[in-house]
Formats: sequence, structure tokens, C-alpha cells
Amino acid sequence: MGRQKSKRNTRNIRNIINIRNIRNTRNKKSRKIKIKIEKYKEDAKNGNVDAQYNLGRRFEKGEGVKKNIKEAVRLLDLASDQGNARAQNRLGVILDKGDGVKKNKKEAARLFRLSAKQGNICAQYNLAIMLAKGDCVKKNIKEAARLYRLAAKKGDTDAQVNLGVMFDNGNGVKRSYKKAAKLYRLAAKKGDATAKYNLGLMFEYGKGVKRNYKKALKFYRFSAKKGVSRAQHRLGIMYENGHGVTQSKKEAKRLFRLAEKTLRKNSTHKTKTKRGDATLFKLNEPINSLFNNIISLQNLSLSGDLEKIKVVEALRF
Repeated sequence: MGRQKSKRNTRNIRNIINIRNIRNTRNKKSRKIKIKIEKYKEDAKNGNVDAQYNLGRRFEKGEGVKKNIKEAVRLLDLASDQGNARAQNRLGVILDKGDGVKKNKKEAARLFRLSAKQGNICAQYNLAIMLAKGDCVKKNIKEAARLYRLAAKKGDTDAQVNLGVMFDNGNGVKRSYKKAAKLYRLAAKKGDATAKYNLGLMFEYGKGVKRNYKKALKFYRFSAKKGVSRAQHRLGIMYENGHGVTQSKKEAKRLFRLAEKTLRKNSTHKTKTKRGDATLFKLNEPINSLFNNIISLQNLSLSGDLEKIKVVEALRF
């Protein structure tokens, strides 16, 4: 009994020490953030463009300061006027969404253009979305494709998928299933579920690649696990027909029910994707394409800091 009590006391003491250490770490972190914010404020007043941008983002997200969209817009506007590409893109996203401020898509498009000219990937993506949709700008599919190419060459996954869809459909570019498959592969290597689903279709139908049911199944399974309803449905069809897998009506029905459930769930939620300081907006809406199944450009939205608009609905922050 004495030994057990001693062990319990030792554990309690360790727990107390651990709690204190955690609190001390948090307090130190909090003090560092406060010091950093004060530095941002001082530098921002003196016209430092990076400080204006960073402080604006803090106010936008409510990190270390009370969330204040109007103050965020004021600071981002100051940085934008000085030519900061990230601030131009971020401010464009805020104005496009009208989150906490009056929506102004025309001004958003102007800011995206300024940022895109400086090579900002998210701005190139966001502007491409607006041009592809004709959203408060004159519709220009070819220019949208050009911007996607720029972003895709820099390794932007969403741009690779959207450009792949354009080649798949012959929309704004000459139709090329091989180029579409190549772009899907690039995005799929980074784990993009949309790209893997589209690539699965290419292998199932033998478009741009040699028909291979096993590979199609592999890509469908990955996307299905990630919640892509069309992948769940296509996987069900594969089981129903026994393509590349032992035929199973029972498994097919299960997958069809899962796809229906996922579709209903997704219809009430928008898809957002963020990537570090570069947030993107993706479109997970299907469009009439090669097999009426390819996930492609429709109902696009914008993205923010490294923010984009993609073939799967969303904006980049």
C-alpha cells in the first residue's frame, strides 16, 4: 500500500510539473506574439509594407489581436498601394467574398490582375477562375488557360487539375487526353483526390492512357476514402460489372448508398482548401465532359494568400 501511494504521489507531482511547464510555454509564446504585434504596429505606421501586410492578416484572422476586418482591409489596402502582391491578392479575396465589407468583384478582379502580373500564384489562379466564369469580367477561356498554365508550371495542384480538365474537354485549348492525363498525374502525385478521381476515369476508359482497370480501382479507392462521391459511385459500378475486381452486387449497393450519403452531405457544405500561407478555393462540382463524370470547372470560387479558385468550388485565402 505504501509503495502504491508513493507512486501515485510521484505521478501527481510529475503531472503538476508538466502542467506548469505547459502554462509557462504558453505564456512565453503569448508574450512573444504581443511583442511581435507591437513591432508590426510601429513599423506599419512608418510605412513598412511587410508589417502592414502581416498586421492586416493578424486582424483578419484575429491572431494575437481582436478580429477586425475593417482594420485588416485598411492595412492590406495600404500594402496593396505600395505594390505588395500578397496584399493585393488577399484584399481581392476579401472583396470578392464580401466578408465583413461590401462585396466588390470588379475591384477584386483589378487587384488579382495586379498581383498576377507580379507572379503571385494564387492571384493567377483566382483571376483564371473569374475569367473562366465571366464573373464580373469579360469571359475569356483562353486567358484563363494561360494563367492556369503559369500557376501549373510553378507546381500549383489546383491549377494543374483545372488545366487538365480544360484539355480533357477541349475548352479554351485544343483537346488532348494525353496532356490532361499528364496534368492529373502531377496533381495526383501530391495526393489531390480530385486529380486521382479524374485519372481513374482516364484509366477506366483508356483515354490518354492505356486502359487499366486495376489502376482505375486504385485511384477510385483513394478518392472514395477522401469523400469524393463520384469516386464512390464509379467504384460501385466497377464492383457491379466486375471490372478489375471480383463482381459483388452487395459491395456495389453499399458504395452507391455511400455516394448518395456523401453527395447529400456535401450539398450543404462548401469545400475549402488551405495550404499554409497560400489558401486556395477549389470547385468540386462536376461538369458535362468526356464521360459526364470528370470533375471540372463550374461554380468556381476564389482563394486567398496563395489563394485560388479551382475546379472544385472554393476561394483561396
